[in-house]
Amino acid sequence: MNIIFMIIGIICLANGIFMFLNSNFTAGVFITTGLGLLFTIWGVFYKHINSLQSGVLKFIKILIILGICAECLFCGFIALYG
Repeated sequence: MNIIFMIIGIICLANGIFMFLNSNFTAGVFITTGLGLLFTIWGVFYKHINSLQSGVLKFIKILIILGICAECLFCGFIALYG
């Protein structure tokens, strides 16, 4: 699973960097690059993040997952409505 997250993250990150170099700096490009960075970090530290069992750290893990879901929704909204 960590390989999948890393591949998705690297693809989004490369797409975001390519868009930075070839188009205007917009929120959609920034959010896509951020999403790629989050997925890459999630893939690199996958085993450590999934092994969190204490209350506060598990809450932080849930916040990170919700942040990734929210950012995916933002990317979809910007991709759909421009």
